[in-house]
Amino acid sequence: SLSAGGIFASMVKKKRFECVELAFKDLDRDDIVFPEGSPKTMGLLNGARELAQQERGMTIEEVQKLMEAWKKAEPKSTFVDIFWVGLLSAAAWEARGHGLAREVSEEQWAQFKKLNLAAKARIDAASLNAKAHVLWPRMVSMVMADTGATQEELERYAIDYTDLLLFSCF
Repeated sequence: SLSAGGIFASMVKKKRFECVELAFKDLDRDDIVFPEGSPKTMGLLNGARELAQQERGMTIEEVQKLMEAWKKAEPKSTFVDIFWVGLLSAAAWEARGHGLAREVSEEQWAQFKKLNLAAKARIDAASLNAKAHVLWPRMVSMVMADTGATQEELERYAIDYTDLLLFSCF
């Protein structure tokens, strides 16, 4: 049987965006689970990795085309922006490969950097609802770490995220 991430990846790949939205509509905190008990947070987070692996990597254009189809089908979606960042990050790791750093070619490093910079750009383009979601800090911290963010940048992001949560409620 497929994992929660595999099911999520399959729904996105088949463009069953309404199913994705329905399955994850209650995901507003970490302890939400599927009926069999697996955490929904991990389903969404692992779904990006599993989709990138199933596709044996993805280009920025392929990710963009799929995510724009999702946005068109579900214009009020919070998850599309979260998943978009995660899918670009996962595609970056597929492009890099999972070997030791010394085993990675210059071309693989270049693709890794290009995809992660695209993910970082998506962070800025995401909706306020996505940025206020419980999963957002996880996605952002992965991308920021992969793009070489300094401790100061990570701390500044944490402050900005806290401010967003506080002030978006008023």
